[in-house]
Amino acid sequence: MFEIIVDIPNYAGWNRKSIDQLCSIARRGTAPVYVENSSIKAIGQRCVTHGDFEPIFARPHSEKATSNILEAEKNDVLLNSTGTGTIGRSVIFDDPGKYIVDGHVTVLRPHKELVDSRWLNAVIRSKWFQSHLERFCYTGSTNQLELSRTYLNSSSLPIPPEEEQSQIGDVLDAIDTQIRETEAIIAKLQQVKQGLLHDLLTRGVDENGELRPSYEDAPELYKSSELGWIPVNWTCMNIGEAITKKYIMEVQDGNHGEIHPKTSDFVKDGVPFIMANDIQNNKINFDKCYRITEKQYESLRIGFSTASDVLLSHKGTVGQVAIVPDDCEKIMLTPQVTYYRCDAEQLAPQYLSCWFLGSYFQKILSALSAQSTRAYIGILAQRELPLLFPPKREQLMISERYSSIYNRYDFELTYLKKLKLKKSGLMDDLLTGKVRVTELLKQKQAS
Repeated sequence: MFEIIVDIPNYAGWNRKSIDQLCSIARRGTAPVYVENSSIKAIGQRCVTHGDFEPIFARPHSEKATSNILEAEKNDVLLNSTGTGTIGRSVIFDDPGKYIVDGHVTVLRPHKELVDSRWLNAVIRSKWFQSHLERFCYTGSTNQLELSRTYLNSSSLPIPPEEEQSQIGDVLDAIDTQIRETEAIIAKLQQVKQGLLHDLLTRGVDENGELRPSYEDAPELYKSSELGWIPVNWTCMNIGEAITKKYIMEVQDGNHGEIHPKTSDFVKDGVPFIMANDIQNNKINFDKCYRITEKQYESLRIGFSTASDVLLSHKGTVGQVAIVPDDCEKIMLTPQVTYYRCDAEQLAPQYLSCWFLGSYFQKILSALSAQSTRAYIGILAQRELPLLFPPKREQLMISERYSSIYNRYDFELTYLKKLKLKKSGLMDDLLTGKVRVTELLKQKQAS
């Protein structure tokens, strides 16, 4: 059989072996016979995620159809083998149930004396192997990609000793555990954050900063409004009324038409040019946004945003919210983003940001924007959007309560990014032999 070299750096000078040599089985399953209920489940591509094996997506397979099937065994590496967007994903099978594999998934069953499944799965997920699959192992048209069994089995890669593979697996398992635990914390904080925000925007807080009793528990603290029962000292209005009352001093999006900056105008350093997709997780991504020159910035007519403005994306990606940081004197907006400039003595930008993020406002925004072919809600239509207006002191207290949980959430998100970067670095070092795992473990013990 011919050999196709997988272009993984091999600093340690490990011997090379092909997938065919490393695995006793390297082939796809067959078409299942689906039934309503069965003790046997069929594994499809949705079961193979970027994380762990997901049995919830496996479908019942007939217990009578037992010929010409491929059963999954513990520590098999499952590799998606068809379809743009799913092909190339891999996972280790570790479920105790009985499963067969369908014709869209390849089973790689390593020789136990040669290969640790965790190491093999890590190699398959690496940038080198994924690039190798794309270059040599995929056949068919763009939307009908197939993984060639012949080319996959002929792929040759550097193999560390089995003991070292196992140690690499242990190291990557440890950081994967940290990643999963952090993701679980983030998911929990996301739920708490949304629940707290809902309560803050419907019940508000008392003089001590504690949530008011609900309407059911203390109806005397509430009054009827267009938006339902609200605290007696709150005012219900729309954005247009807030502008008329000068609570909101200015509302504006970016430049339309010929004067809109083009791709050829963008420079490496300059004034940030903010699009809807530059606003994520209540922040502006200044690292990845486009920039324009000071000269072009000064030549434009509208869209001049500055510190403390509340930004709301209203076209394409609708409903993203952020406050322009205090240290940012100038940014230029695209027509996809609106800035709201508040009279901070009456309407705290932090509170307006919370209101925009709330589920009630987001649902209305989503419904209105969906009325056009592409999600969009213009400046004039935004004037009709609702706004609940608590007293200024309460606005600040609501903002502080939300900020406390959001900061915890943001801290965990940042930590998760660091963990993923750390894992990427470890994979680069350990899978290539640039850093031997034994040296890494000695350093860890010494520290």
